Amino acid sequence: MTRKSKPKKARRIRSFNLDDDAIDKMEKMAQEDGVNRSEWVNRLIHTEDAGRRLKRDVAKGIQTTLEVHTMDAEHRAARKDGKCNPRSVNGRCKTCWGDE
Repeated sequence: MTRKSKPKKARRIRSFNLDDDAIDKMEKMAQEDGVNRSEWVNRLIHTEDAGRRLKRDVAKGIQTTLEVHTMDAEHRAARKDGKCNPRSVNGRCKTCWGDE
């Protein structure tokens, strides 16, 4: 059984300026993610776009946000603040802690 691959979208060269600190951070994050810089920037743009569309939809009442926690409800209930452990081995819970 063969899988049909999606046709690649046309790519165009764009030029923009970044300061040295931003370049270093971008290169480090792209390397950590195992992608080239262009793919990393593409992912960043698509993620930001999805976040903005979600905020607009929530504001219009079209959809609500899905709460996905890193810890179970019993754990959160046992904590004084009612939140997931911010140092969980499962990662920092964005539902409880946002992008802090």
